[in-house]
Amino acid sequence: MTRPAPTSWAQVPGSTTPGASDRTCPGPPAGEPGPGGGSTLSVDVSITELSTRVAWIAALAILALLLAGRRKPARAWRRPPRDPRRAAPLVPVTHAPTTLHRQAGVLRRLLGLVGLGTIAVTAGALVALAVSVTVAWAVTTLTGMLS
Repeated sequence: MTRPAPTSWAQVPGSTTPGASDRTCPGPPAGEPGPGGGSTLSVDVSITELSTRVAWIAALAILALLLAGRRKPARAWRRPPRDPRRAAPLVPVTHAPTTLHRQAGVLRRLLGLVGLGTIAVTAGALVALAVSVTVAWAVTTLTGMLS
C-alpha cells in the first residue's frame, strides 16, 4: 500500500520543500481508519509548571496593583499651610431645600431583582464548579495514595 501525500501544513522528513514544517502528519494509509477509529489528541500538563505560571501571574497582578496605588491620587488634597497664622479661609455653606427621595418604579425594581438573581445564580455555579473540581482532585489524590 502507498501512503497519501502529506497535507500542506506538514511534510515527510527529508523533504526539500522550502518553508514546510518539520513535523510529520501523513495520516493513515488510504482506506484504513486511524488508530481507535479516529483522531486522538494528547495533552500533557505538568502540575508544577501550571502552579508556577499561576504563581507568576498572581505575583505580577499584585505588583501591578501596588504600582497603580502609588500614582498620584485623582483628588487633590489640601496641604496644611507652613505658617499656621496664614490658615486657608473658611468657605461659607448654604442650606438649600431639595426634593424628597422618590422610590424606584415597579419596572426598575423588577429589573434589579432579575439582575441580582442572575448574578447570584452565576456566582453559585462558579462556586459549585470550584468546589467540585477541588473535591475531585482530593478524591483522586487520596485514592492514588491508597494503592
